[in-house]
Amino acid sequence: MPGAASDPAWMKEAGHILGLTLTQRTYREACGPCPKCGGKDRFLVFEDGGSWCRQCHYIKWWAGTPPTPQQLEESHAARAERQANLMARMASVHDWEAYHAALSNGSGEHIGDWLEHGLVEDEIATWGLGYCKSCPLCCESPSLTIPVFKHQMLVDIRHRLTNATTADRYRSHIAGLTPSIFNSDALRTSETILIVEGEKKAILSVRAGFKASLGLPGAQYGLSLLDTLTTSDEKQMIVLALDPYQTANAERLAFQIGSRARVADFPAKPDDYFLRYGAKAYAEVIRQARPVRASRPAGYRR
Repeated sequence: MPGAASDPAWMKEAGHILGLTLTQRTYREACGPCPKCGGKDRFLVFEDGGSWCRQCHYIKWWAGTPPTPQQLEESHAARAERQANLMARMASVHDWEAYHAALSNGSGEHIGDWLEHGLVEDEIATWGLGYCKSCPLCCESPSLTIPVFKHQMLVDIRHRLTNATTADRYRSHIAGLTPSIFNSDALRTSETILIVEGEKKAILSVRAGFKASLGLPGAQYGLSLLDTLTTSDEKQMIVLALDPYQTANAERLAFQIGSRARVADFPAKPDDYFLRYGAKAYAEVIRQARPVRASRPAGYRR
């Protein structure tokens, strides 16, 4: 049976209607296997009644009939207000400093956790990476932590669960908070803006020489990316280097961005490729990034 006694009522209802076992991600969002493509933990289900697969882009409305345009607009406005309030709360949070300090306590074993991901000690210090013995939104799991800043203010702490048994390893610091794009303050520091999935990939991309490397909290955050890019310089090239199975998403975003967008075709996840072949080979894949197609990609929706 989907859900557990502690699951929110909307999630239990959604799991019953969809016939899926759902896992809670935030108070208003859950995930599970896609009923169409079977993608593990790729099907996102939302409290407002929508659901969407970030792998095959299957969309299904589970809560009655789809909302009217006016209802959607009101829902988006309410969500934006909640997000603003939660981000205001995050601005006064200093937990990330304690998490960072925790790395140097005791035997230093948790520094080794970050080193196993290919990062180096200078990066741990520069980016304020840390360790949390009990993730606020998944208390049964410790987490590796990454503070996220925007306009030099803390907007989130991303928790990478160390005990996760599924592909869904990340949590934000506050329930209901929509994750923000990582390293967005570096947007205009280079002629090339590199878009990757995740904070760790962005950190490694900066090491490879791409200072304006932005980390999407997930490929489904395309609208957040488009909003962030409105403050970029029109002369900057934008290269989308998403994971290999997200090629369709990358092409869709490139079409929306316009003629200065390119798609980099990595044969493996960009961080794995960088750690195996080095910065020179990594930069060469970026250099060979292809222009957006002239015709609309399959499945494109305005």
